[in-house]
Amino acid sequence: MLAKLPKDLDLSGIMQATSELDKLFLPTRYPDAWVGGVPSNYYTRQNARAAISYALMIIKRVEDSWSSLRGREQRIARV
Repeated sequence: MLAKLPKDLDLSGIMQATSELDKLFLPTRYPDAWVGGVPSNYYTRQNARAAISYALMIIKRVEDSWSSLRGREQRIARV
């Protein structure tokens, strides 16, 4: 999805977060992704907290960008 965003959007602050969450997508979604055991054997509470932190960081960045675009749209409409 990041590749489809406008090139002028600054993503530097969230690239690490998106990379970390990307690694978690398949193995945590599908319990049979691991040869032996289940995801709870491989991930800790600390891993979960970090993932939540990354997700919240991304959500905040999206909300901030959305607000910025909305503000720009309102300024254009007034002209």
